[in-house]
Amino acid sequence: MPAPTFDAPLTLGAQIEARATHPDVAGRMFLRQQDRTWTYRRYRDESVRLAHFLRARLGRIDDDRPGHVAMFLENHLELLALYGG
Repeated sequence: MPAPTFDAPLTLGAQIEARATHPDVAGRMFLRQQDRTWTYRRYRDESVRLAHFLRARLGRIDDDRPGHVAMFLENHLELLALYGG
C-alpha cells in the first residue's frame, strides 16, 4: 500500500490536523511511551485541549502581553501535546 499524502501547509498545526482527520492514518499509533500509546487523533485532541487551557490561563494577548509559554517537563507524551498546542 502506498504511503498516504497530505495536502496541507507545512505548519505543525496543519500537519497534525491532516493526519488526525485522514481516514487511513487517524487511528494509527503515533506516539509510544512505556505502556502508553497515542494515535494521531489522540495527539491532536490532547494538543487542542492543552491549547484551550493555556489560552484561558493567559488571558488577553496583545503587544503588551505577548502570551509566551515556557515548558519545563520531562520527556513525556504531555510535553509533545503542549508543543502541538
